Amino acid sequence: MKFINRYCLICYQDLYKDISINTFIKTKQSICSTCQNKFRIIDKKSKIDGVDITFLYSYNPFLKQIIYQYKGCYDIALKDLFLMPFKNEIRKKYKNYTILFPPSNEQDNIKRGYKHIEKMIECLNMPYIDIFYKNINYKQSDQPFIKRNEIKNVIMMKNGKIDVAKKYLIIDDIFTSGSTIHRLIHLLLLTGIKKENIAVIIVAKSS
Repeated sequence: MKFINRYCLICYQDLYKDISINTFIKTKQSICSTCQNKFRIIDKKSKIDGVDITFLYSYNPFLKQIIYQYKGCYDIALKDLFLMPFKNEIRKKYKNYTILFPPSNEQDNIKRGYKHIEKMIECLNMPYIDIFYKNINYKQSDQPFIKRNEIKNVIMMKNGKIDVAKKYLIIDDIFTSGSTIHRLIHLLLLTGIKKENIAVIIVAKSS
C-alpha cells in the first residue's frame, strides 16, 4: 500500500482538518489551504524575443522561502508544489511539446543530489531532454543584476540533441533579468527552430 502523507509539507498542519479523508485521497493534496493561499498566482502572459511566455506566480516572500527550502535546503519533498496546480492545463496546451530547462550550478546539483528543475517537471509526465550546460562554474544568482547578461557566454547547447521539427517548452523557476531565457531561445533559434514552435513557462516572476 502506497504511503499517503496526511500533513502539510510546509507547515505540517493535519490536512484532514480542512477536508474529508475521501477528498484528500482523491485530490492528492500535499499542502493545507492556509499555505496554498500564500502562493500568489498571476498567470501572466507576455512575449520575449517574439516567443510566448507565461508567468505562474509572483515571487513574493513566501514563495521565495519555499523555493529556497526546495533548492537550498534540499527538501525534495516540495518538488511537485510549483507545477502540480497547473498540470492539466499545461499538459493540454502543450500536448505535443518536449520540455527543456536551463542548466543549474553543477556543484549545487552534486550537493542536493538532483537537478531542481528536472525534478520539478516530473509531475507533468511529459517528455523532456537535458540539452543545455554551462561551460564554467557560474551561478546566476550570485551575479549583480548588471552582470547577468554574461550568461550568454556561459550557457551552451549539446550538439546533435535537438530535432528542429519538434515543438519545445522551456520551463524555468525564477525570472529576474530574463538573461537566461534570452540565451536559451537564442540557442534554439540558431538551430533553425521557428519561434512559433517555442514556448516558455516561468514558475515565479520577480518584480
